[in-house]
Amino acid sequence: MTAVDGDLGLAREYLERVAANNSEEVGQAGELLKKVKSMIMTKAQIGAEVVKTTGEAPVDVVSLEAGDGPLMPTD
Repeated sequence: MTAVDGDLGLAREYLERVAANNSEEVGQAGELLKKVKSMIMTKAQIGAEVVKTTGEAPVDVVSLEAGDGPLMPTD
């Protein structure tokens, strides 16, 4: 979650699995899941502002919406 190039979509997926489980980490996973979802929404909002301003979507926002990790440039 805190890594610069961290994969929030993957973190969300793993936390959802733990939160739906009967393990003793359910509470902690639920709290972390809220934070990850908030971070994803914030990145999406920032991306929407960038699109408004520049007309181009940032690479990381596109990948988050698709649920994948960061995309590599094709240049």
